[in-house]
Amino acid sequence: RARERLESLLHLINDWLDMARISRGQIVDKLKPLDLERLLSQQVEFMKSLAEESLVRLELRPIEKKAFVLGDGQSLEQVFSNIISNAIKYNKPGGSVTVTLREEDGNWVTDVMDTGIGIPREHLPLVFDQFYRVSRREDQKIKGTGLGLAIAKKIVEAHNGIIQVESQPGQGSTFSVRLPKAEPEEK
Repeated sequence: RARERLESLLHLINDWLDMARISRGQIVDKLKPLDLERLLSQQVEFMKSLAEESLVRLELRPIEKKAFVLGDGQSLEQVFSNIISNAIKYNKPGGSVTVTLREEDGNWVTDVMDTGIGIPREHLPLVFDQFYRVSRREDQKIKGTGLGLAIAKKIVEAHNGIIQVESQPGQGSTFSVRLPKAEPEEK
């Protein structure tokens, strides 16, 4: 139990350091054109084992063209890793997580849709707040610091983007990340 508590505290400290480290200036200085579909593909591949352990089907729906955004790859990996892992953890055996990418109004929009337990309407405005966790019986076994979505929001906003959520209890959730389109880097 002591080891579990220590691991939990270390996770909290690392998340807190991420929150402190992420400033708009640090991210803006690292922005370059990157292939968003490739980044998403890598994150989906990385999360496959977690999905299999949880008996959740995970898929990325491919698109017909390249999806470039001006971004910092490492911080965007953190955003999508958090959202996809949450979609798996808060799902149910036999459920699914589908990642899609679409073009809309000069932006690339990534939707992470799950068939999980969902989020009650009254909690939706608070899920991106620091340390906020929906307190439900079915969430008790899921570990977390309550900082992952706050960190994701901070990173997305530093990319001049928007992160949103739609959800219904028992029906699942859809987290959408909207990032401005960019031209590929000239070689």
